[in-house]
Amino acid sequence: MNKPAIGRPDRRQFARAHGLGLLLAALLLVLLNYASDWDIRLADHYYDFAAHRFPWRDAWLTSEFGHHWLKLALELLAAALLLAGLRQGLRQGWHTPDARRWLVIMLAIVLVPGVVAACKQFSSLHCPWDIARWGGAAPYLRLFDSLPAGVSPGQCFPAGHATSGLWLLGLVAIWLPQRPRRALAMTPLLLAPGLALGWLQQMRGAHLLSHTLWSVWLAWAIVAALCAWLLFPASAKENRHVRYQTPHQGLGSAAAQPALESGAVRAGQSGQ
Repeated sequence: MNKPAIGRPDRRQFARAHGLGLLLAALLLVLLNYASDWDIRLADHYYDFAAHRFPWRDAWLTSEFGHHWLKLALELLAAALLLAGLRQGLRQGWHTPDARRWLVIMLAIVLVPGVVAACKQFSSLHCPWDIARWGGAAPYLRLFDSLPAGVSPGQCFPAGHATSGLWLLGLVAIWLPQRPRRALAMTPLLLAPGLALGWLQQMRGAHLLSHTLWSVWLAWAIVAALCAWLLFPASAKENRHVRYQTPHQGLGSAAAQPALESGAVRAGQSGQ
């Protein structure tokens, strides 16, 4: 029996909740950046001041596995999901709830790396290994510091490599809008591969932790916007007329979710 989707937030409520969360997270990141030296201390931890280098820069774990094989595996997964979503849309159209979930996933695959890459082009911040404190020549700058005269922009912020895994956050669409608690519970697992990639880059001296956290913030903003646009009803009135799919239908169905959830678990475990 179909059950009415009573109590489910509409688009405005969902966007308001996530907008507030994003605002608070951004304020916290800015405060930490200016009120503490957490980035410096973490980079110092991985830098050998006696040898004037980051020992993990060319290690197999960080360079070969993290920067090549793990990234390649996630890119192949992204390609497979893009093809599956495209096939689904062409066969059934793009107006069903199932198709809209696929659209969220597909657009996250494209937009999360794309938006971060675009932001990097306008960034003045340098990678740690290019900063004077850690063997380079560029000055250390905080988020809103002006670039000194004669110094070229570093274009190292936010972290691009982590987005090879951060697009996985788009898989929350599997459980939305019917099962928001499950989507929230799965969020740390979906973020784990991207955070692992970011941490490996931190160890190499390629990024500061704040670079990765701002990439997470952007991924959250992009996925939240996509979910609000494609998955949630525009108004409470429309919400009252929306009903759950029957168990045999769609990405959000009871039949489809176990297989998809196991795939998400495997993807999350591959990044750890």
